[in-house]
Amino acid sequence: MEQALQEEPRLYWECLNCFVKAKAVEKTIEIIGEMNRTGNPCNLEQLTGAISYYQSEGLCSAFKTPKWEEFKHQAFFYQG
Repeated sequence: MEQALQEEPRLYWECLNCFVKAKAVEKTIEIIGEMNRTGNPCNLEQLTGAISYYQSEGLCSAFKTPKWEEFKHQAFFYQG
């Protein structure tokens, strides 16, 4: 998977969507870190907007945890 992501950066978003829908907070955080390390920074506003939408549809309950909130706070702090 890592090689495919490096060769096709657009696949990062596909992976993120899969992990978000699967409620895999830790894997989502890992993929975001990998995106940043490979020069394909994650658009956190777009991602959190998608998560908010999914939550409005009754999905992504795992993204209300303190771990995700802390990560999101730190990531936005360092971006801004």
